[in-house]
Amino acid sequence: MLNHSNHNGFTLIELLIVIAIFTLIMGFTFANFFSAKQKVDLDNTTKEIVALLREAQSNATYQTQGLNWGVYISNPTSSPGFFALYSSSTYDPKWVVNYYQLPVDLKFSRPTSGSAFDINFSQVSGLPSLATSVSIYVVSSSSMSSTINIATSGLINF
Repeated sequence: MLNHSNHNGFTLIELLIVIAIFTLIMGFTFANFFSAKQKVDLDNTTKEIVALLREAQSNATYQTQGLNWGVYISNPTSSPGFFALYSSSTYDPKWVVNYYQLPVDLKFSRPTSGSAFDINFSQVSGLPSLATSVSIYVVSSSSMSSTINIATSGLINF
């Protein structure tokens, strides 16, 4: 008579294989989630800058509060980049209406490090003081980037 013993449970090898598969799946999931978060940060920041530029242009066109309006985009070397809506003919921190700092995973490539753009819009016409482009990229993946174009005609697109 053969004696068959019942195995109630898993062997150590089976448990290790399941743990290894689970770890791989979690690693891929985390990497995709992190990449998706960076893409969302890039898209949202691009839209915020465009919205601020269009708000400044609209305020200048309609002469809101009888003031000039502009957007200051700064890329300091020792701190995170920022962009600000201001109500004056040139940027001055005391005239800032809205201020936004770049998320830590994003940087400006244009303006270059240590420089800034002061984009002021003409009253009534809403034309910008300079035609330029603003470029933002994801620090961990410079291939993920976004560019905002400001044309002399006043067109703002990305």
